[in-house]
Amino acid sequence: MKTNKLTQREQVINHLKTYKSITSWDAIMEYGITRLSHHIYCLRKDGYIIPDKRIKVKTRLGNFTTISKYTINETN
Repeated sequence: MKTNKLTQREQVINHLKTYKSITSWDAIMEYGITRLSHHIYCLRKDGYIIPDKRIKVKTRLGNFTTISKYTINETN
């Protein structure tokens, strides 16, 4: 029986195309993906242009940390 389940990489690229950006927190909360950077690496190797920007976010304890926010180039 064939299923229509998307791979994690397909979920990441679909999210980027729909919402234009993704963070590791987005990936965890929306799709249960804990290795976003791996999928970004693979998509880049496949030819997608996915720049990243380091942003500061507040943690649940009130501290700040820096994370990557990935975007997709509109020409993809």
